[in-house]
Amino acid sequence: MLRFLYNYVRSMRLYYGFVTATTVLAGLYYWHWFGFRADAMGRPAGWTLRDAALLAMGFFAWGFNQIFSDWCDRKEEATTPPHRPWVTGALKPIPAFAVSAAGLAAIAVAGYLMSPWTLAFLALGGALNIAYSLLKRVPVLNCLVYACAISCCALFAIAGAGNRCPTPGEFGFVAVWILPVHFLMCHNSYYKDVRGDRAAGVRTLQTSCHGYVAELVSIAFAGLATFAAGIMHGE
Repeated sequence: MLRFLYNYVRSMRLYYGFVTATTVLAGLYYWHWFGFRADAMGRPAGWTLRDAALLAMGFFAWGFNQIFSDWCDRKEEATTPPHRPWVTGALKPIPAFAVSAAGLAAIAVAGYLMSPWTLAFLALGGALNIAYSLLKRVPVLNCLVYACAISCCALFAIAGAGNRCPTPGEFGFVAVWILPVHFLMCHNSYYKDVRGDRAAGVRTLQTSCHGYVAELVSIAFAGLATFAAGIMHGE
């Protein structure tokens, strides 16, 4: 049991939990400043245990989901990095999937008690994550699907904090400020995976084009995102 837990926690890769946790935090921050809880003087309301619970759910959701993601990616990870428990066979699928399913179910129940709307974004994020695994061989689209999946964390936080569906303005905030950041994060992360992706036949801009093409996409998308964010901020 202890060995299983050790390999399971290793496979969760919680040192990357900041990706979903900070996205939840961004959604909470936006809601506190512009949501329904602002007082009559326009000052943001204080943070509560509800916010802490949403932040914790966002953090651990990464780890529970990573079990499924790494299992789907085990072919390319056999090349780099080959030491992970899925690759070496140290982690068995059935018990690992059972623990992750139970963890995600607990998050779903806790989210539902805060707002039924959280289930919609939890389900959408999960579906997009599966789509990302299937579309990893489609350059650019793979990064866009990944960004949409992670961006659901901010909408999950807003729905849970406000006990309502996010407003059009909140959807706009996520589309302009959150989604581009995760697109660039996914796109730029492929630079370190070139050898494994090429060996596994995963097509990314980094493996299928000259290096400068991927670099131009990074620069162009960052510029467009900055321009769009500036326009939204000016409004």
